[in-house]
Amino acid sequence: MPRTREALVVAAALGMVWVGSAPAAPETDEPTPEQIQSSLAAMQRVASAQNGRFALGGQVVDDDGNPLGGVQLQIVKIRLMNLGWDREQEEETRSLDGPFQLALDGYARVQLRFSKPGYFTQERSFATRLTRGDEEQLMSGQTPAMPVVEERRLQITLESIGPLAQLREMQVEFTFPEGEDGATTEVAPFGPLSLAADRDPEGAMIFVDGFPRRLRVALAAKEGGFIPFTPAQDGPPLRPMKQAPKTGYRQELVLDAETLAHLSRGTGGYEQGFLFFFQAASGEYGKGRIGQVVVDRTRRVTTLGIAVKLQPDGSRHLETLD
Repeated sequence: MPRTREALVVAAALGMVWVGSAPAAPETDEPTPEQIQSSLAAMQRVASAQNGRFALGGQVVDDDGNPLGGVQLQIVKIRLMNLGWDREQEEETRSLDGPFQLALDGYARVQLRFSKPGYFTQERSFATRLTRGDEEQLMSGQTPAMPVVEERRLQITLESIGPLAQLREMQVEFTFPEGEDGATTEVAPFGPLSLAADRDPEGAMIFVDGFPRRLRVALAAKEGGFIPFTPAQDGPPLRPMKQAPKTGYRQELVLDAETLAHLSRGTGGYEQGFLFFFQAASGEYGKGRIGQVVVDRTRRVTTLGIAVKLQPDGSRHLETLD
């Protein structure tokens, strides 16, 4: 395909880079009015190609999977305009009392927000995507077919809002020098919370790929401990943690080098940068998170933060909005 100035503009708009021979016209040449107009038309073609058709449908159910009526659906529709630099947003609201079907044309993105009094709001987002074939057509000056996003069997579950717990919140930060055996801090009412690391026979902290090989967070209370919890990728992570388990707690929470790396980078299932857990000690329960991992080899310290929400009435009820 010839490397015309228009093709280069289309490649830039698609986030692509040419590798190979330079364009026929040197970059120092002043573009002619015709070339400018052609380039603007190419950019507009790329932006317009992302406005497509959405065929969305499904039903809204409650926690038990039963159809839910009286649901308000807010639809946010976003269209790319003005060479893709501007976005035009339209909104509409519909009432749902059964299965829904939506046919929306000419948009690059659609957001659906389902709400009902007494239930947590749910949101879903959908966006068009250009295929490799679409990109090749745009590069050759053609206009590809309108992209279609089709999801006709959505099941939207709205969780009911129960009585909210009044939890006591606290945060602690461990700063752990490499030359020390460990770090300890007090977290009432759980008592001392300690942090220790793997060390070699000479007492030096062992590192793997730049992170401590293993960190162990432990409660002094023998009858309590931690239970790790993996939240869903979307939605507030602590919200599903409504009821603390009665048993199954381990005294130590162990973080290996791979987990610490993921927590530091927000990857590998820890996209929010935290490991979540239930916590119990001294007859009281809570939920929390550990993260904010920073390894500073220059200062020879490792830092991580722990935040917990504690139920002061002794029950296992932990329901919150976040």
